[in-house]
Amino acid sequence: MADQSLYTKLTTTAEDFVLALSPKEPGSNQSDDERFLSHIAPNYTHSWGHKFFVGTSPGVQGSVDGPEFLSRMNRLAGKMQTWYIEITETCVDVEKKSAALKADFHMTIAGHEPVLNEIVWWLKMDGSGEKVVDSCEYIDPVASSHMIEQMKGGNQQETTPVHGLSATDVQKLSETCPYSHFRVGCSILLANGTIVQGANVENAAYPVTTCAERVAMATAVVQGAKKGHIRAVAVATDISPPASPCGMCRQFLREFCELDMPIFMFDKDGKSTVMTLEELLPMSFGPESLLSTEDVQHGLHQ
Repeated sequence: MADQSLYTKLTTTAEDFVLALSPKEPGSNQSDDERFLSHIAPNYTHSWGHKFFVGTSPGVQGSVDGPEFLSRMNRLAGKMQTWYIEITETCVDVEKKSAALKADFHMTIAGHEPVLNEIVWWLKMDGSGEKVVDSCEYIDPVASSHMIEQMKGGNQQETTPVHGLSATDVQKLSETCPYSHFRVGCSILLANGTIVQGANVENAAYPVTTCAERVAMATAVVQGAKKGHIRAVAVATDISPPASPCGMCRQFLREFCELDMPIFMFDKDGKSTVMTLEELLPMSFGPESLLSTEDVQHGLHQ
């Protein structure tokens, strides 16, 4: 009975914490600061999840305390019309006094259709099970990239979720490009959450060199990824402004990716530009442009 009582308390604390991020009044864009602060411990800290799901700017790296987290939330709220939250799954570990939740954040920017941002939260409660001590947020990079496009003139560096290599990571790739010294890193996010990385690999016979995007995508395909499995691609270089995939790489990505897939491009300072594959490769040629095997065989017998 004691465990059941604690389980109920932890579940309530965890769900109330996430729901406390709702607007103060339904339909408004004002956060309920008092409600949120009532659910956290004095030593509370918040961080963002796996490094490939957060922005490369310092604004969304590391951890922050409660007031700073609220400050960031309020800046984001100011760019929105409103939002509402639905908790879809909750899993509690009584022994560790922790919980994992999946919540749908329905976020609306004025003049646009709502964006569904599926966010996973990991929470650690205090000894009483009534206050949250630590929280970690795993955001949906694809949904958030759509929001970024809607926030015309917004500060993307604070809200940009990415899964790409940072400029620091790229600077470690010099051994793969000994001739041009033009370092490129690529990360591919699969639907199951797997991250596949690649770097440009140069060759003394220059035309044999393979770009980072093709190295990463070929690795993903060998591992079983198929069209529809790729959620996003990120490319990082140590130059500014950021470099985009070359024409050959765009065509290579076209073979395995949906046209509306976002491609994040980072410069040496971690600033990013986001475009869809279709924007980078308009009026493209793909597998569906070819005749099917049946059509070819039928034509041969005409």
